[in-house]
Amino acid sequence: MFRETPMKPRKKTSLKHFFTLLILCLSPAHAWSVEDGEMTFCKFGPKFKMFEPVVTKGNTWGSNDSCSGTVKVQGVYWECTNPSLVTPKVTEFKDKLRKQAIEECQKHCSRRGRSCMGRLITSGRCGLQTDRDDAAIMGKRMGCRSDCSGQAFAYCSLYDAAFQSEDSSRIAKQAPNCQCKLEK
Repeated sequence: MFRETPMKPRKKTSLKHFFTLLILCLSPAHAWSVEDGEMTFCKFGPKFKMFEPVVTKGNTWGSNDSCSGTVKVQGVYWECTNPSLVTPKVTEFKDKLRKQAIEECQKHCSRRGRSCMGRLITSGRCGLQTDRDDAAIMGKRMGCRSDCSGQAFAYCSLYDAAFQSEDSSRIAKQAPNCQCKLEK
């Protein structure tokens, strides 16, 4: 039987924690790269990736049920922008990520089998985001380019992955946000 539990909202990341995470994101294996002290992109996303797909085979649906279960849908969206636009940009990113994550969840579940439906469970917040002050600091640290629309790093992701598009160990500690089940 499915138990529907909404994701718990994440506590706001402290500035000290923020800078610790920033150090982790300076390697080129992340969603962005830095060349000569500047980012190679002014904007990235929305980009999605699935983590930890789980199929729950229970007596409820029979032994042939390849649908029921969960998956973690990670989405990332960021842009170097004007500091005054950080809050509306993060809100825009959150809304776009959520809408597209619903589609990604449904697509993933439909690939599991006929009549398999996906339901996205969200807190309505970013898993990790920048506010205006953090965005200005991050923009300087990350090296938002002069040809970008601004020098503040507006960021939103569905999971807190330490400003990386993927960090399996961090995402593993968080609840799945996509539930698959057979349509009745």
